[in-house]
Amino acid sequence: MSVLCGTIKEKSEIELPRRKVSYFSLLTDFPLITEAGVSIQTKTKERKGMYREFIDEFVLSPSMREYLKTVDLSVEQITQLIYFSPVLLQQKKQAFYRLRDLAEKNQDEILKKECHRYISNMEEALSYLRVNGIISVESNIADEMMNEADSHFEGVFDTCNEAMNFVDRHAKKEGTDPYGRIWYILKKWIKNDDGEYYDACSYVVADDEIYYAELDNTPNGEKREDSIDYCDGMNLNLPVPFQAGDLLYVNGFPYAIAFPMLILTVGDNRSCCSVRALSKTADDTWYIGSVKHGRVGYFSFPTVSPLYTATIWRGNMGIGDEILKEVKEYIGSDPKRGQQFCEDFLGYELSEKELENIVKE
Repeated sequence: MSVLCGTIKEKSEIELPRRKVSYFSLLTDFPLITEAGVSIQTKTKERKGMYREFIDEFVLSPSMREYLKTVDLSVEQITQLIYFSPVLLQQKKQAFYRLRDLAEKNQDEILKKECHRYISNMEEALSYLRVNGIISVESNIADEMMNEADSHFEGVFDTCNEAMNFVDRHAKKEGTDPYGRIWYILKKWIKNDDGEYYDACSYVVADDEIYYAELDNTPNGEKREDSIDYCDGMNLNLPVPFQAGDLLYVNGFPYAIAFPMLILTVGDNRSCCSVRALSKTADDTWYIGSVKHGRVGYFSFPTVSPLYTATIWRGNMGIGDEILKEVKEYIGSDPKRGQQFCEDFLGYELSEKELENIVKE
């Protein structure tokens, strides 16, 4: 179910298309005690059980989904995991209400407070769709040859329904390109007490549905300090089950199409820059990027964390991507070889020919 312009609309499940690690996830056997008199280990165990249904719902990668159920996630990690997932905004809002109720039942004030923060942002963002004002529409088209979207201002509309009807017509007119992606930024403009319009909220729309929303400015034009930037979704510090030499498939929905990447190193699997991978740029060169910062794939900004969809690649490689299998064989499953590859070529953009020479040495 999703709320769109104040109405209820059925929607099927989508198809595969710097965060510090909290001390909760780095516990030892020390019996630390919270202010409520409950040991942190007990709280962590309770949360681990609560989080399973949300991991199932919002992590699309089977490998990541099963692995994260075995991990002690912090409050920060689980709330970010839900909010930045490429799943309908209304679905995420409902999940936060469920998680808040569980937190209340378990007397988990830290989790309850964080749920309230996300719920407040989403409720306010959705409420703006039903107040007087205007909505501007910007289309964004990306394909495998672009590192940024081709953006176009499409017009201004009096109501959300008018704007969404335009988006529907425009998307159908552009057609479905298997090598491209189209998405939209809708901005709600509201008059302040002086009769001047200010941008109150932005929405990311794809497939006629809202996936993300961000509170923009106050009536006097200042940036909202309580806003949650949806672009932060490219930064998701979660541990991964992958190892050096794993060849993965990543779906870039809603901003970009799928791409392959090769894991080179996972490091300590805790820090935000520990996991690095080799992937292709829009210029047909290859580079090493931080997976947890979303610095992989040809599309640079905005992106959704690849951790949501990263899946072991078992099929044939696309034309121009076969070199990844050669690099995979060169590294094998040896983390030392992957780490050395990173140290030697981090910061370089390598041509296919250069990669071929490296793996033949």
